[in-house]
Amino acid sequence: MYLQLKRLDKKFGHLYAVHNFSIDIEEGELVALLGPSGCGKTTTLRMVGGFLKPDNGHIILEGDDITALPPEKRPTATVFQSYALFPHMTVLENVIYGLKFRKIPREKACTMGMEMLEKVGLPLSGSKTIGQLSGGEQQRVALARALVTRPKVLLLDEPLSNLDAKLRVRMRREICQIQSSLGITTLYVTHDQEEALALSHRIVVMEKGQIIQIGPPQDIYRRAENSFVADFIGRSNIITLKGGEKVAIH
Repeated sequence: MYLQLKRLDKKFGHLYAVHNFSIDIEEGELVALLGPSGCGKTTTLRMVGGFLKPDNGHIILEGDDITALPPEKRPTATVFQSYALFPHMTVLENVIYGLKFRKIPREKACTMGMEMLEKVGLPLSGSKTIGQLSGGEQQRVALARALVTRPKVLLLDEPLSNLDAKLRVRMRREICQIQSSLGITTLYVTHDQEEALALSHRIVVMEKGQIIQIGPPQDIYRRAENSFVADFIGRSNIITLKGGEKVAIH
């Protein structure tokens, strides 16, 4: 298996933010972590990226245990919700920023950066400043900066939450196309049910730090395993049977 998260735990104080989280992810798969605010999805993503250390468990990538590696040593790249772009740099300088830490000569880095800007649909924007870009264009720059380092795993933390509804739909399609064309393994955090259903190969529904259900979007939508999943997806009627069992009816 390409990426394995094994029994991950993370506590803040006495409370579990993530508890006993385990999943196997195939190479090239896009997996969405879906759930309400505070369910542990971003904490899980940050553990994979190395920004938080698990209290227990292991993160295995291509057979290597990377649990103890710091972020800069991991073959992962993160696109944050805020994009975290540098306003005093040009678009190209933002994109190639991470390459200088990998000792890549500037001329080669610039070539790689321009190629990646073309892949995300911004071939003529390298000399622009961040302030000259729209929200959607800034999101693409953040994506290009993450991808140019050629990570083995791409981590997306609610990357579309700052965009308006119409632009979110368009960027969803573009992220799907880029992820598919590059074949990059991706973990995508969102609280937006429609986004998860449209983007992912599989969805992990989380509540209170734990996995409630894992499956392809159509299974999550049509065959919710409990009332929480059915209610959170928001497209079902919940019927309580005589024995107290709750069933989702679409």
